[in-house]
Amino acid sequence: MALYELVFFDLSNPVIDLMWRQGIFVITLMTHLGITNSWGGWSITGRTITNSGI
Repeated sequence: MALYELVFFDLSNPVIDLMWRQGIFVITLMTHLGITNSWGGWSITGRTITNSGI
């Protein structure tokens, strides 16, 4: 779903842009699915991830 959001990246609409959708829908859904860490090293809780699982 996060990749889907990147495909439809549109800065011409300042109300429903990528960051708004990510914060409201995608990150919330991913957290409900149990995805709380990223391969990039960030975490929903704010911790720095040292073993990203790659």
